[in-house]
Amino acid sequence: LYSLRSFLRKALRLPSENEGVESAIEHILKSSSGLQMNPDIPLWCDVTEFERILDEVPAAERQGRPTVALALFREAISLWKGNFMDNCYLNWAETYRQRLMRRLTESLTRYGQLAFQQELTEEVLIAAEKLRSVDPYRDEGYSLAMQAMLKMKKYSDIIQLYEKSVSVYRKAF
Repeated sequence: LYSLRSFLRKALRLPSENEGVESAIEHILKSSSGLQMNPDIPLWCDVTEFERILDEVPAAERQGRPTVALALFREAISLWKGNFMDNCYLNWAETYRQRLMRRLTESLTRYGQLAFQQELTEEVLIAAEKLRSVDPYRDEGYSLAMQAMLKMKKYSDIIQLYEKSVSVYRKAF
């Protein structure tokens, strides 16, 4: 435990700190109940930020501010770099991973719908592509893209995407 604590203290040392100088702020605190991260140190976590941003979207939509909602969706989606703790198979991690994936797919779907309403067809295509990449069996990824392509009069692209979706579903089912 002590060697792990020492390793963590070195890993958490700020880059501007010198190797030989001890930090003025203790990152890991020792108490009678055990060790904990110092609550006075500001922490930033992409998952926490992803959820915080998505929690702001409904208020923007209720207030009739679609451009704000779209900006929030863009910001949240840009934080997604892959599955949460992909190599951790503990029940709590799997549950949280599924929850985050559900939030991502619902957000991509809503983002695409909102972009379509605002006639931002390129953004609809981006949202639909991302949705299909994280969940190739979600119908909205195909239908949003096809609706945007229809608006852009890309009829041959619609047929190709339809055939691709049929192929994906046939292989899966």
